Amino acid sequence: MIGFLKRQTLVDKLKIHVTFFFILILDVLILVKISTTHNKTLEDIMTSYEAVGSYLQMTTKILTLIIYNGDLKQILAMTNQFWKYDKFGPVISNKQQKYPRMMPSFITAYFFFCICTLTVLMLKPVLFHELPRSCCIPEGEVWFYVVSAIQNETLFYCTFTVFAFDAMFALLYTEAAMQFCLLNEAFSRMKNHGDLKECVDYHVFLYNFVKKLNDVYWMFLLVQSFDCLSETCFQLLTMVHTQENLTLRVKAVLYAIALYMQLSFFCFPVGFLQDESQASSTAISACPWYLKDAKFKRSVFIVMIRAQKKISVRAGGFFEMDRQAFIYLCKSSFSVYTLLKSIN
Repeated sequence: MIGFLKRQTLVDKLKIHVTFFFILILDVLILVKISTTHNKTLEDIMTSYEAVGSYLQMTTKILTLIIYNGDLKQILAMTNQFWKYDKFGPVISNKQQKYPRMMPSFITAYFFFCICTLTVLMLKPVLFHELPRSCCIPEGEVWFYVVSAIQNETLFYCTFTVFAFDAMFALLYTEAAMQFCLLNEAFSRMKNHGDLKECVDYHVFLYNFVKKLNDVYWMFLLVQSFDCLSETCFQLLTMVHTQENLTLRVKAVLYAIALYMQLSFFCFPVGFLQDESQASSTAISACPWYLKDAKFKRSVFIVMIRAQKKISVRAGGFFEMDRQAFIYLCKSSFSVYTLLKSIN
């Protein structure tokens, strides 16, 4: 995230736009490949879907970084105003770090998975004389290596961009959850109007922070959900298709696990955030408000009502992106898979 705040040079901007241009070319070649292939097998369909899904994700994430570049810099600058973990002492600090303990290991596992996937894809032209992602290429050996070089350059740049994008999303929402956890501790320790004003101001600040995050990620979350839902359907279909070879079926299992793992990157941090924000009203009621004057009691009552407002992270404005959405998307992909299997 610190690297994102650096001043972009002309070379940095050129890399982004050239890579985005390459992605658009590859998108067109993949669509041409799909439309011109006859006697399509399940493997052809699955390979095409994987290619479309991968480049759709890359396109959406890089477009988000380009369009919302200024907003993301403002969001990262706002994190400088976050409270320190030891604001209420070392004991409370240890309690707050239940989320950071799980995220580094999860992000590390995701990073190594991205590196392994990138390595396998970039070695395919050399070892198997196959493109990293199936697409249409003109006749001739030279064009094969030209398209391979474009795909490898794009995959190398986009793999690290996608990883950084996903990790930044998870870390920002997890950090927001931790700040709500600290705020709830402050709510439970309120003793006077000064403490109440400080907590209310910080509560408004955190809501504005989450709103800015939602304004940046709302469309991307819809694309991510649709991509995961559609791709896992074909992967599930391949897993149980007895006519396909074992290698392809194992690949389908690993690919489906990777998709669900990636989806959890967006659903679970939002769930942590919602848990902590909904606990604010309970934390407010824990302060010794009953020993204070009537004005303080009225203020606490108003703040408690405001704190009951639920934080909503919606994918494209259609549905909430939380742990229930993760379960719903898993169930929906299985339902669509059952429908496709019955049609087949």
